[in-house]
Amino acid sequence: MKEKKKRIIITTAGLLILLITIIGATYAYFTAQMGEGVGTDINASTGTTDSLSFQAGKAINIVANQENFGKDKGNQSDSTTATATLVANNVDNHALYNFICI
Repeated sequence: MKEKKKRIIITTAGLLILLITIIGATYAYFTAQMGEGVGTDINASTGTTDSLSFQAGKAINIVANQENFGKDKGNQSDSTTATATLVANNVDNHALYNFICI
């Protein structure tokens, strides 16, 4: 009797976890398909007085449909400008570390 009860509890927990995973993945998929892009500006302050900041710019938006995506229709394009700013130590104007952007 204990084995049967234990098996039912484990099966119920497994099905609940599976259901939550499917609902979460479906929600994430449709949110990504229908939602608008979000830009984030990042500012990092180091232990020194160096300051590193990133501004992402606007989201790139390219729409390909039957009217503009076909033979002899030309290219679809969009652009954005992102910036990274490093303000070196304001005491001696010397950066202590190398910052690498990939």
